[in-house]
Amino acid sequence: MNFGEFEGTQNFTAQYELWQSLRMADTLVEDTTGMLEEFWAMGDTGRYGMLGRIDSLIDMDDTAAARALIDDPALLTPEYAQSARGVTIADDIAANRVVENYRSWYDLYLKYLGESLQEADMDEMWRLANLCVQYDGHVVYNARTLWNMLHDEMAEFSSECDTNENDTSSRVANQYFARPFELLSKGEVQQYNLLPNPNNGNFIVNQLVSDQAAVAVEVWNILGVKVYENRLEFKAKRAAIKTCDLMPGNYLLKLNDSKGETYIIKFTVL
Repeated sequence: MNFGEFEGTQNFTAQYELWQSLRMADTLVEDTTGMLEEFWAMGDTGRYGMLGRIDSLIDMDDTAAARALIDDPALLTPEYAQSARGVTIADDIAANRVVENYRSWYDLYLKYLGESLQEADMDEMWRLANLCVQYDGHVVYNARTLWNMLHDEMAEFSSECDTNENDTSSRVANQYFARPFELLSKGEVQQYNLLPNPNNGNFIVNQLVSDQAAVAVEVWNILGVKVYENRLEFKAKRAAIKTCDLMPGNYLLKLNDSKGETYIIKFTVL
């Protein structure tokens, strides 16, 4: 059983996104064959599991442990596997390209959290942002979103995918950058973004300017129905949102902060 239509890096990318979806689900997708559970367990012992644990450690603000996993040589060791029933983990040497991109992204994001980004790091972020999602992993969306937030712009990225130039699917992250409806004329202007985007309904919201006052949060679907609301408190300019039972599709995240500003971010649930 081969999850994903593509070979090499594309197959790894498709499988890892499926594995992530299974990891983040409250309950495993119903599967009478048990093959999805077997796929998840096999992936958890290899590089899918290592990448997933880095995500979890960053979410828990355990940056030291996350850094140790990023630098672990095992992360550079492919672990192609196939069970007796044919469940396949498509992790071969070609997938090193994708894993290296994730390692680079995590390094950049930890530096961003520690406010230690340098000029060379911005060059690397731009490189990642201009790669192809299908070949290089969904981490490309993360790099694009952070780049836009840091530069207060919605950049046009020149994807390296072999796709039609009119196909904007690989540049969809450009629109996921929120600013207030009315910008302040002077002083620091607050901005928000969310990572990853697209996601499975669980994501991180980042602030540009530190503000620990509670922020009212609402999620609206394309039919204009409010499907989630809560109040967020930011720590180190980050807060996690975990929604439940959102169907795949496009949504709007609405943020109302303590200063009365309103921010809107469009995001996609896969």
